Amino acid sequence: MSGATHPYDRPGMAGILRGIQAGEYGGVAAYSLDRLSREPAHGDLIVREVTTAGGVILTPDIPDALDSPTGEFTFGMLLQVARLYRATAKARFATSKERAIAAGIPVTNRTAVGYRRNAQRRYEPDPAVAPTIRQAFEMRARGEGPRQGPHVADCRLLTVIGG
Repeated sequence: MSGATHPYDRPGMAGILRGIQAGEYGGVAAYSLDRLSREPAHGDLIVREVTTAGGVILTPDIPDALDSPTGEFTFGMLLQVARLYRATAKARFATSKERAIAAGIPVTNRTAVGYRRNAQRRYEPDPAVAPTIRQAFEMRARGEGPRQGPHVADCRLLTVIGG
């Protein structure tokens, strides 16, 4: 779940914070500070919740003394850098998506039934399936259902292919 999400809306983090407050855990350890949060206000909340309950926060890049002016400033700056990284990555992804769409490259995870992706990553009708899909749409346009019409076997094939 995104580090920009409020800590209590992240099930794992919420469980850790509640465990620290209940005295079940002595603190929280993470690979890096930005794994705890990428939102400065949320990072401050996590520090406050953990330290108020007597817990510790351990990451390789966290300042030694969070309660000192320098430690507090450094902590805030590291969270701002994490926030910048998240925003930059989001913008790059949006730009990449726009470019793909402009180039006619689908930005979906699944290829639509009846199509396939060609060498240029664009959709093209799948010659093995497209005729059945077309037939099913034509039948439906005529008001027929899956048990009507002369090509019932093809409609059952469509059900298997399309889910």
